[in-house]
Amino acid sequence: MGFPSATRRSWVTDRTASKDPVFKKSTPDTDVDRLIRNTYKVLLTRGMIGTIVYSIDAETRQKLRDLTGAVSSHAAV
Repeated sequence: MGFPSATRRSWVTDRTASKDPVFKKSTPDTDVDRLIRNTYKVLLTRGMIGTIVYSIDAETRQKLRDLTGAVSSHAAV
């Protein structure tokens, strides 16, 4: 399941990054950002034991750490 990405600098969603062909074709432009953000919210708030979040963008990784107060013990970043 692929989700469009957002970088910390702009937090702009990119519908073309989605691997879901139905989402890319059938979702109205006006709903894309709201649906993507809601998907992330649900995934990030439903972890029963824990949730691991990783961003390939270094600045976004740091912002996520700042927002959550998390300390990475799983990967060198």
